[in-house]
Amino acid sequence: MNDLFSSLDDGERRVFSVPELNEEIRAALQDAFPAAVWVRGEVQRLPADADRRKHVYFELHGTGREAAVSIPVALLDWDRRRYGLQRYLDGSDPAFRLADKLEVCLQCVVDFYPPFGKLQLKLVGVDTTFTLGQLEARRRRVLARLEAQGLLE
Repeated sequence: MNDLFSSLDDGERRVFSVPELNEEIRAALQDAFPAAVWVRGEVQRLPADADRRKHVYFELHGTGREAAVSIPVALLDWDRRRYGLQRYLDGSDPAFRLADKLEVCLQCVVDFYPPFGKLQLKLVGVDTTFTLGQLEARRRRVLARLEAQGLLE
């Protein structure tokens, strides 16, 4: 018999309620990720009015061949205030603003919300130099291409 089902015959199986299982999942994730982690990806589905919302939800997608892989991200009001993240939504940071299709490196807490059985990342920090470096590299490639074509004169 398959090992997956062999415990059904020995009378020692443990049956979880949905809330119990969700709490076990949450505890396992907290053990696996006890501190915030840095995750890079592309912002998708960021609401246009994100700067006016109390809580902001969007997705972080892989890039290139991994673009189909995603994870939900939550920027909760109290985290936004605690970590000073509003400036990345409302334009008050002159150098950086979160936007769709922007490749970012975010500091996040891996979170599982038991009542909804939802895995998500809670945003707690932004590495602006990562994104600004990506944008600068892209800018330099465009300028080099334009110069090679003699279009900068």
